[in-house]
Amino acid sequence: MINPEIVESSGECIYSEGCLSLPGLAVDILRPEIVTVRGVDLDGNEVIFEGGDFMGRLIQHEIDHLDGVLLLDRLDPDERRAALKEFHRMAQAGGVHSTPSGVTDF
Repeated sequence: MINPEIVESSGECIYSEGCLSLPGLAVDILRPEIVTVRGVDLDGNEVIFEGGDFMGRLIQHEIDHLDGVLLLDRLDPDERRAALKEFHRMAQAGGVHSTPSGVTDF
């Protein structure tokens, strides 16, 4: 799907979510439970997809990446600070093999 955009959403749910950009870190994120996404295929034809539960969260997470939004951007400042401290603690303990650039403000 090219240029996906969420055109409809319903419900809300909080789940622990992780990201390969922040290996080993998981934080609780509030997201819509079901989303309808519109985009185009390789031939320019409109594609509409509805996803709920895990697939709905996955779609929203990946669209966030396309929009330049990192998992930490979905947290309030105190939650973000705590998550970054935990991530850096894991990195210092050897539980993380790389620290993404730009993830140092805690």
